[in-house]
Amino acid sequence: MFGLWPALPPTPRRASSWMPRLGALLVAGCLAWPAHTAEPLPGTDGEGPAAPLATTVPVLRTAFIQLVTKRSYPDDARLAQLQAAAQQAFASAAQPWPAGELFLLIDRHPQSQEALVALATEAGGWEVIGTSLISTGKPGSYDHFTTPLGVFSHGDHHSFRAEGTFNDNGIRGYGLKGMRVFDLGWVPAEKGWEPPGVIPIRLQVHATDPVLEKRLGTPASKGCVRIDAGLNRFLDQYGVLDARFEATQAETGVRPWFWLPDRTPTPWSGRWVVIVDVPRAPAP
Repeated sequence: MFGLWPALPPTPRRASSWMPRLGALLVAGCLAWPAHTAEPLPGTDGEGPAAPLATTVPVLRTAFIQLVTKRSYPDDARLAQLQAAAQQAFASAAQPWPAGELFLLIDRHPQSQEALVALATEAGGWEVIGTSLISTGKPGSYDHFTTPLGVFSHGDHHSFRAEGTFNDNGIRGYGLKGMRVFDLGWVPAEKGWEPPGVIPIRLQVHATDPVLEKRLGTPASKGCVRIDAGLNRFLDQYGVLDARFEATQAETGVRPWFWLPDRTPTPWSGRWVVIVDVPRAPAP
């Protein structure tokens, strides 16, 4: 189903190259995200989740560091809290732990506002690939919602890409042109204005305007999950949430139009976005 996965080079080549290119594009007025080149080096043995984690997880971690600029640094105690919350979320949703698959964990707690990419392993374990700052819903004004909690499946709806257009406030709501929008469908959410109530929102994970990336790490969205452009590209390039689309392609032979032409999916593509609310444990 997945085929071979080209690994990244052992020495980081993009960390010093893509940021200057992004700056040059912004200065030049271009709205498109710069091209990302994943070099075709040897990867897994083609046996899917049975491929050795000891050699492939570090490759993903290196890619994460190279691409994601708004990284966060939770300690081991915090990671244990988040792992327990993820386990509970899957159990509450009556979904088995997705061993052998990547998934995206979102902690909406105001003190956290973090995303975590993990590869689920057996018996509720995981290998953390990386963490970064995000923004979820900021209730308190009209048309702003509290980001809903739960386990959400990606791939049930068509993805699309940002056009890079400006809204009435001069902001690119989905970020630079070409950014991937991960659509999770209509989901009930609490209104953030009076009178109280619950109504459906179109829940999405998407990039934000570069000028708003400095707000990542605090609640700031209308209810969706905002991520930085680097994390957006990481999820997109490596097919982190594309398992359903890959299965459909295998059945129909039709390649989704919104896939990158040079995407390099791993054998562990998943589909789950898990949103939790985990207060930090008090300091000893």
